[in-house]
Amino acid sequence: MTTYHASFEEALRRFGLETFRPGQREVIESIVAGNDCMCVMPTGGGKSLCYQLPSLIRPGLTIVVSPLIALMKDQVDALGKRGIPAALINSSLSTSEQQQRLQDVAQGKYQLVYVAPERLRNNRFLEAIRATPIQLLAIDEAHCISQWGHDFRPDYTRIGHFREWLGGVQTVALTATATPRVREDIVQVLGLQRPKQFMSGFARPNLHFGVVSCSNDREKDEQLERFLRSTDGSGIIYAATRKRCEALVELLSQKLQLPVGAYHAGLLPEQRRAIQERFMKNQLRVIVATNAFGMGIDKPDLRFVLHYNMPGSLEAYYQEAGRAGRDGQQSVCVLLYSFQDRYIQEFFIENNYPPRGLIERVYHLLAAREEDPIEMTHEQIRDALGESVSPEAIGSCLQVISRTGVVQRLEMGSGLALIRIDSNLPTLVDMLPREAKVQRQVLRTLERAVGDRRGEEVYVHPRWLLQNAQLEREQLTRALREICNRLNEVDYVPPFRGRAVHFLRREVAFADLGIDFEALDKRKQAEYDRLNQVVNYAQSPLCRQATILRYFGDESAANCEQCDRCGRRPGWPRLQIPASGAATAHPTAGGRESAPAPAGGAAGVPSGRGLSPAHKLAVMEEVVRAIERIHGRIGKILLAQYLCGSQNSRLQKLNLHRLSGFGLLGTFRQNEGTELIEVLLAAGLLRQQEVNKNRPTVSIAPQLADVKLRQELLSAVVLPPKLEAKLAACFRERLATGATLATAQRPIAATAGGSPGAASATGSSGSAGSGGEVASIQRPANVSTPASAGKPDWQWTLLLFQAGHAWRDVAAVRRMSDMELAASLTLAVQAGAVVQREWLAGDGQQLRTAGQQQVVQAIRRQAAAWSS
Repeated sequence: MTTYHASFEEALRRFGLETFRPGQREVIESIVAGNDCMCVMPTGGGKSLCYQLPSLIRPGLTIVVSPLIALMKDQVDALGKRGIPAALINSSLSTSEQQQRLQDVAQGKYQLVYVAPERLRNNRFLEAIRATPIQLLAIDEAHCISQWGHDFRPDYTRIGHFREWLGGVQTVALTATATPRVREDIVQVLGLQRPKQFMSGFARPNLHFGVVSCSNDREKDEQLERFLRSTDGSGIIYAATRKRCEALVELLSQKLQLPVGAYHAGLLPEQRRAIQERFMKNQLRVIVATNAFGMGIDKPDLRFVLHYNMPGSLEAYYQEAGRAGRDGQQSVCVLLYSFQDRYIQEFFIENNYPPRGLIERVYHLLAAREEDPIEMTHEQIRDALGESVSPEAIGSCLQVISRTGVVQRLEMGSGLALIRIDSNLPTLVDMLPREAKVQRQVLRTLERAVGDRRGEEVYVHPRWLLQNAQLEREQLTRALREICNRLNEVDYVPPFRGRAVHFLRREVAFADLGIDFEALDKRKQAEYDRLNQVVNYAQSPLCRQATILRYFGDESAANCEQCDRCGRRPGWPRLQIPASGAATAHPTAGGRESAPAPAGGAAGVPSGRGLSPAHKLAVMEEVVRAIERIHGRIGKILLAQYLCGSQNSRLQKLNLHRLSGFGLLGTFRQNEGTELIEVLLAAGLLRQQEVNKNRPTVSIAPQLADVKLRQELLSAVVLPPKLEAKLAACFRERLATGATLATAQRPIAATAGGSPGAASATGSSGSAGSGGEVASIQRPANVSTPASAGKPDWQWTLLLFQAGHAWRDVAAVRRMSDMELAASLTLAVQAGAVVQREWLAGDGQQLRTAGQQQVVQAIRRQAAAWSS
């Protein structure tokens, strides 16, 4: 007998709990009050209680939609142990089990029913719940609804129609990872009206986040080995491919003698189950897994989650890393970062979104086949087409085609045939001609086999059909073919082995399939955007956890004070940092003191091996300025050669030897220059990105545009002792003579307020008045006489733009026409200065004048000269 509880506390004790986790009570109170809700809680934050507890407070059925069969079973089993009537209905049940549970649902025996999204279009399920009072529709993993989510599933898009069919029943959408754009899409697809939105417990104060930059897999293996030797407890290592999982298991079991197991989709279900059970029982210390592992896994004492390869999105990363430390104890989450790893994810993206031409060729190949079902593997389809693509790309083509309803992908065994009748008429026999006696006899047999399971796929043995139709095999086969040709409501698929493709409708032109290629392209671009966010996270100099939280829309997120950017807590496991300085534990933009630098000599001039803090800042500023002049157009090796003053013909061809930063590190060897660049990359001062395919270039991190933050970040860089000594030796003579490098040569001086260029543009950075006058900007003295000012004339133009003034304001101050201002800025470009597009485009992001367009052409010509 169902028991409903009067208070939250009483219901909470039913789950064996005494208190709510952060954010749970607010969500539950809102649901009990009758509101639609959008709930974002981290992995392990207790989302399930938010829809389970209201089922003990109010009468009526709660329908839980979840894509995870294993999670459904775990939750139903746990509820059953507490005496809470719950059930799951999915494809893992036999036909008789499904029928019995549907009858129980119709009779109101359950308080919660878990279903997969595919179940919502099943006629028998819809009939079972039609007369059942439903109090709540709970949608778990709700990010799957949004085409902008990291795990979009088309079946989830039908939930909005199901909710409408239920009369707009109260709904709660729950997920661990959703950006503002995804949350907005979820609300729109579900048709929620002003839902209450909750983001709670998203920060994980017990987790230490870190990134270790590695040049190659050998470095990663060394880091992994050192970390596991110095760390206790169990954990997960995520890798991108099955092959890498197997290789890491072999490495760790042989070199470290660790009890370790692999988990990926290439294993048989019973193998995966056995590995998971051994891990949950602490018989394995480490699992090396693809992202197939972890969904719904509740092992609270994971002490670490390491990512050997870059994941495809920050959503996936935070969800996977969040499986560490669910017991509230200190745990470590580390990404072993290599820019080259992005190519693995790009390969996955390209396979998931194949080009239109390949999809069309796959469809035409299948349509030309006479057999049905078509038993061809992905490899066989590829070979028949003569395409040099992966089998996964062929599978994605079939997935796109199958969504049109013309083709169905099948996986079957046991030698059974499939029957489906999509009609609610008592019988379809009268739709056949009276003279077609054999066909009518076979159709009666099919209807008897299907029974009341109209709209469902029913499996029968062909021998049963032969016996009940009392026909020879050839007669039965011919009659089945003719019935399916006459009646669209009847579908029959003979037995086959493995995978197959079955045509539901023949003779449909490819152009008439209705595939929305524009939407596919947008989703593909969204995948690339998410991947770029992972790269930005790895290369950012800012707090790791705050970076993630802001990505998810929490603009008020504070620094965590414990990630590798904020500084480690004493006693935490420490990664062994290679000589390149990767993942150095330095404080950054949180206002903390920087790591102590070696003391300088008398008057601050460096003596011995180190640099004083002031001179270190000056030296690092000079190096960064030299790199800034390149505009992010060359890679790491060529950049090192430029800084070291190499006579490489490539540098000469690109005219890089004419820039003032050429040979700045003239006493460095190339490998030392490369090492310094890697330190700056690891510290987040530089970033790598692709301008041309598979050719990553190095540029200045966007955060360095902020003068105050730039000085903090440069001061906080921790250099390997040998490298710092080399820099000190390289710059000692210039420092000793009082040439303070960057502070003397920078064309823009920072004022006390941290605003660049204030020496030349006084007052506020106001805009032009209504009459074209500039009220708040004064013309710099002697601006037309560069000799007396000590600067080229174009630097005054550059200075005003860098101070934040708009195009027309700079023209007014300098008393230049549109084309004269363009000519001045073009000289700056040719001299190697950094020109931001925002200076030209303005708020509307459109080039409005001929002069602005001329500057863009100058930038393109310069870039072409460098990359040719």
